[in-house]
Amino acid sequence: MQENDDKTYQKLLLKFKIAVIFTAPIFIIAITEMIPNNPMFKLMDLKYWNFVELGLSIPVVFYATWMFFERAWRSVVT
Repeated sequence: MQENDDKTYQKLLLKFKIAVIFTAPIFIIAITEMIPNNPMFKLMDLKYWNFVELGLSIPVVFYATWMFFERAWRSVVT
C-alpha cells in the first residue's frame, strides 16, 4: 500500500511542478500588462502575448489538472 501511495504522490508532484513551470511565465506576462510603457510590448504586441499565454496554459489544463475535469464529469453523470 505504501508503494502505491508513493507512486501516486510522485505522479501528483510531477504534475504540480509542470503546472508551476508553465504558470509562472503566464503570471509574469499578465502582471507586466499593467506596467506603463511595457518593455515586453517592444518584442511583440499584446495580442501575440495572449497567444503565448494560451500556449503556456494548455499543458496546465490538459495535463496537470485534467483529473479534476474527469472527476467533475463523473459527478455530473452520477
